Amino acid sequence: MGNVVSTWPLSLKIYLCNRLFTQAIDVWTGACLTFVFGALLEFALVNYASRSDFQRDQQLMRLRWETDSQLTLFDMQMQQQQLQQVRLSSPTPNKLDKHVAPSS
Repeated sequence: MGNVVSTWPLSLKIYLCNRLFTQAIDVWTGACLTFVFGALLEFALVNYASRSDFQRDQQLMRLRWETDSQLTLFDMQMQQQQLQQVRLSSPTPNKLDKHVAPSS
């Protein structure tokens, strides 16, 4: 296909009269080729940018999930330690204390 596109103006010049200056068909063909390759380049750049944005968003989501998981695990460990400290610091009720009559 590239060969056809590049030799198309040459084949048209055979059927048209030979002139040494630039013809309108040369300008038109050059403009069309410029827009086609520009669109191809734009597609490649937008595709690359959207994929890199998607990957960056995925990495951020993964990092946030890992951080939240670690914080949740850390919070659970801290709560367990606090609960153990409360249990150790509070006096344990003695079953015998309930049955002892108060002194009067």
